[in-house]
Amino acid sequence: MSATPETVHWRGVHHLALVTPDMDATVRFWHGVLDARLVATLAAPTFRHYFFEIGAGNTIAFFEYKNQHLA
Repeated sequence: MSATPETVHWRGVHHLALVTPDMDATVRFWHGVLDARLVATLAAPTFRHYFFEIGAGNTIAFFEYKNQHLA
């Protein structure tokens, strides 16, 4: 199969966002075990949002919501 002008050329994922119930455990795993670099953090009284670099220009992000139940 040859490439055409319509062919999508994937180069990575800018970021993938997931929800975690425990940001501290998430940091210990992604940074402490996998050695992913923590590149950004956002926080408010009701949530935390952290980004880990998993490759050049690629991050995985986690939200932790306080006192909120997700259905």
